[in-house]
Amino acid sequence: TPLSKQKKPNVQELSKLLPEHIELDSAMIEHLARAAMDLHHKRTGRKIQSDLPTPPPASSGKSTVAWTEKEKLQCQELVQKGQSEEEIAHHLKSKSEAQVRSYLQNKKQRQSQAQAVEQVFGDEDTPRKSKGRGRKPPTQAMNTVPNANLDAKTLLSGKVL
Repeated sequence: TPLSKQKKPNVQELSKLLPEHIELDSAMIEHLARAAMDLHHKRTGRKIQSDLPTPPPASSGKSTVAWTEKEKLQCQELVQKGQSEEEIAHHLKSKSEAQVRSYLQNKKQRQSQAQAVEQVFGDEDTPRKSKGRGRKPPTQAMNTVPNANLDAKTLLSGKVL
């Protein structure tokens, strides 16, 4: 029969299979599940992940992540001398080649971002090139009417100039 059509046993059916003096509670169900898993792994030759000892972290002396100022200066000096990432990692005993590569990429990215910000904002004293048409000039209507007076009271009263 296909797996989808198989009937899954419920708690009452499982309790009928057990001896009468054993109660089927959550601890017993966990125990049975663990025993079934152990049997399965024994038959298939697999190991249970939780039983395997976790290996200690690789202690090659290259486990520190933070860069000290001394390491940063040494790295920059070696880069200026034209040494490769592998040579820099060999010279800096506490850093791996991947750590050196990451550090150099991050430094390069920060420099390019700083340059982009500098280009956008630049010095505040330098005049900026205006884009577009600029401000609209004031109206020229008053220049077309001779002896025009800009008295707001008269204009609002409705009297003709």
